[in-house]
Amino acid sequence: MHFCYNKNMLELNKIDHWRSNRLPFFLKAETGSTNVDCRVYAEEYDGDFIFLAEKQNAGRGRRGRDFYSPDHGFYFSMCVNAVSGKEILYTLVCAVAAAEALEGCGQKTEIKWVNDLYQNGKKAAGILCEAIRSNEDFTLKKVIIGIGINVSEDPFPEELKDKAVRLGGIDRNQLAGLLSDALLKWLGAPEEEVLREYRHRSFLIGREVLYEINGREKSGRVTDINEKGNLVVLTEEGEDVLASGEISLKNWK
Repeated sequence: MHFCYNKNMLELNKIDHWRSNRLPFFLKAETGSTNVDCRVYAEEYDGDFIFLAEKQNAGRGRRGRDFYSPDHGFYFSMCVNAVSGKEILYTLVCAVAAAEALEGCGQKTEIKWVNDLYQNGKKAAGILCEAIRSNEDFTLKKVIIGIGINVSEDPFPEELKDKAVRLGGIDRNQLAGLLSDALLKWLGAPEEEVLREYRHRSFLIGREVLYEINGREKSGRVTDINEKGNLVVLTEEGEDVLASGEISLKNWK
């Protein structure tokens, strides 16, 4: 297989070669945030669409954190009309789809709850889902799926060297095409299939984790990811069910 390395430009005709869907696909040489681009365009376009950028200079992660965005990385956002009743599963779908697409590009990753992708104990990709709600009744109208994957050949800053990993040898055009198809596939899949695949790709089940709940730092063993996508942790005091929050492994080995 021929690989087109990161220094080469993203091109629509090459992306089209790798995808079966024909959603509107917008490429930008530089942007602040592809998620923001989606939010702005959603005001005038009612269907699903995708933004992809060579450079992102105002990327955001969860909890408002900055997202490290070197040149020629992979900054992808898809805006989709919300499906009633599936709100809780969007982040699970995104993690499964991204892991599947990367596997199609020759890179094996695993899911760290809720939606980060890791390889050999280091973060390879981050996912941020954002809601667009009705101004009238606050109902969910659209979901913006933002996915950033570490493929740039630029060196990591010092504070990320021991925490992040670069996925080399990936054709970004292939990744964009496969990811768009995988997202549509898993967004349309039954919830039980999504959860089964998510559990299969998670590296947390059976592992000891540290977390905070109700202002207390606790530890326990992950026993399941339930039908709502919550993390089920068994402790000496009983069972905790985490709907959100930060967790870490007690031991990465």
